[in-house]
Amino acid sequence: MINTVEMSSERYLVDVGMNAKGPILPILLAENKAPIRSIAPRSVRLIRGFLPESTSRHEAHKCWQLEQRYGDDQPWISVYAFPDVEFIPADFAVMNWYVSTHRRSWFTHKVTVGKMLLDEHGKEIVGDLTLYEKVLKRRVRGQTELGISCQSEEERVRLLQQHFDIELNALQQRSICGTTSEIT
Repeated sequence: MINTVEMSSERYLVDVGMNAKGPILPILLAENKAPIRSIAPRSVRLIRGFLPESTSRHEAHKCWQLEQRYGDDQPWISVYAFPDVEFIPADFAVMNWYVSTHRRSWFTHKVTVGKMLLDEHGKEIVGDLTLYEKVLKRRVRGQTELGISCQSEEERVRLLQQHFDIELNALQQRSICGTTSEIT
């Protein structure tokens, strides 16, 4: 879920939940803007157009599309798309219900945690630390510096505490047992 924010009659994409693949700063919702440097060497941009699977070519059906590339000489890759419409609370309730309960939603069976890494002065985002399923990766300035594959659920719980300050109590740890995301 993304947010659009209006300030001084200009609208911006603000996405705080996409981790390293998304924008790290607000992006002006405007066509034909230059790409924005994300976590070097990655760049992101917004384009507005029709989705490949769309059958309509009506102007109102164009969507904003966030794209990224891993270097200036790399191809653009689509990250996500969103329409330029306002959602109301009932829309959010349905979207949240689907992504948190439907078995085809990866949020129901994949463990993913991420945080941004700052430079030594605490001013610039230079990388990210991501735990996806059972693999912990630390990337700084486009280079993977750390890759740990958890061999047990106990090891993943320990990594969550050590690297993300997430401490699971005994009940929370036991509740992982038998789920599709459990490391066995």
